[in-house]
Amino acid sequence: MSPPPSPSGSDSRLTTGLVALLAALAALRLLAAAAIPLTEDEAYYRLWAAAPRLGYYDHPPMIAWWIWAGIRIAGDTALGVRLLPVAASLVSTLLVFDLGQKLPGGRSGLTAALLYNATITVAAGALLAVPDVPASLFWLLALWAMARAERTPPFWLCAGAAAGLACLSKYSALFLAPGAVLWLALSAEGRRMLRTPWPWLAAAIAAAIFSFNVAWNAQHHWLTFAKQFGRVGVHAVRAGSLKLLPAVPAGQ
Repeated sequence: MSPPPSPSGSDSRLTTGLVALLAALAALRLLAAAAIPLTEDEAYYRLWAAAPRLGYYDHPPMIAWWIWAGIRIAGDTALGVRLLPVAASLVSTLLVFDLGQKLPGGRSGLTAALLYNATITVAAGALLAVPDVPASLFWLLALWAMARAERTPPFWLCAGAAAGLACLSKYSALFLAPGAVLWLALSAEGRRMLRTPWPWLAAAIAAAIFSFNVAWNAQHHWLTFAKQFGRVGVHAVRAGSLKLLPAVPAGQ
């Protein structure tokens, strides 16, 4: 009967598996990014990148900044437009892996990384130059930093910066703040942390970074806020209107 694998041998195989996964994903996504024509949304965001700003009509500016940088690295091609989103998907996989390693089981991180890339939105959409990709990366980075802030409080500063960058990617990242407060409030250790300055410094950093887009909106008649947050009111009105419709008997 062979002896059980040593921890070092197990770690080596895990590292090999992760490297193989990242290499395969990088090759596939780079090939696809270069070969597949831009979608309508990507071409639209490419126009934004021609004139980098702190805000645009539909979304905050991060995806335009990424496209601007990618084009200067790989040229004004489909690959250049998608270069940073492809790189971000690999970094996101590493973050998911590291977070997964905190779960029970020696290979939880690799399993989490595999399952993350097996989801339809990541498997099919991680290479696309759309706001969801930077938003997902910075959201994951904020979670990764908060997981470490339990033992090393200065990681809260990284979490705040990541949260602010996530808000500059997509406004749905604003939900990070109430989620983080709820997470802290549900445990004694978290409530103790709330009595320290670290989470509040993180919130201040996030607000300072997001304020650039807020200032741009203030100078442009709150254009993006009206576009995005106006949908909430429209959906609410439509939902309320449906409740007012009279019931129609079957067969009429």
